[in-house]
Amino acid sequence: AAGVLSPLLFSHSKEVNPDVVDALVTLIVIDAVLAVMADPRSNKAWRRLGLTGVVAILASAPAFLVLAGAGAALLFTPGVWAAGDTRRRLLLTGAVWAATFGVIYIVFIRPAAGNAYLQTYWASSFLSPLEPHLASRATRAFGTTMQGIFVGDGGTWRATLGLVLLPGCAAGAIRLARARGIPVLMLL
Repeated sequence: AAGVLSPLLFSHSKEVNPDVVDALVTLIVIDAVLAVMADPRSNKAWRRLGLTGVVAILASAPAFLVLAGAGAALLFTPGVWAAGDTRRRLLLTGAVWAATFGVIYIVFIRPAAGNAYLQTYWASSFLSPLEPHLASRATRAFGTTMQGIFVGDGGTWRATLGLVLLPGCAAGAIRLARARGIPVLMLL
């Protein structure tokens, strides 16, 4: 519901912005993980998941966070962590993803972190533990983020609608956990 009602995602979708690609990459990763969850011994499903993760890291900046959650969900999937061969596949897949992210970090992210313009532009948004008033700055950043996601410039009706939809989302999560298991709920 948050994605459908988010004015921030909606406004970014009509601009040249990676948010739509990030959402699409997340859905593709989820689909690949669900295939592994359905058949943990399938070589095809594991190859697809590994390749999907590498492409996701190359296409989407937050993909490594999605992949970390996917890996955690797979840890709790019956048949993945229990058997030696599937455990090795999970560890190998995670290692390939980590190496891919490491290369991207070294080549692109680390040099950008030293860029003077970017340092100045984002200085007010840094939440360093060494900065004074970290708790109040973190609270303000969280509030601003939530306002951008749920309220935006269009008014508070989205937040109200989100609260109305929350019980239905909770009921859906409970039903999903009962029908498909905790690992699928964790993944989503």
